[in-house]
Amino acid sequence: MALNKNLITILTLALVIVLAWVGLEIRQVISTTTIPPTTQELILPLNPEFDQETLSKIKANAMGNR
Repeated sequence: MALNKNLITILTLALVIVLAWVGLEIRQVISTTTIPPTTQELILPLNPEFDQETLSKIKANAMGNR
């Protein structure tokens, strides 16, 4: 009986320690996670419209090189 009581006490303390550890790790990750500047530049939305003038120049150069 004493062994069971000691085992329950040890397991309870271990559970509390693990839960505290996980909670603190989650808190640290949430508070320190940032997006690097290079990634912020890469995730900017693209302009969906084509530059018609540039496309005309490319087409003219492609036709002239044949």
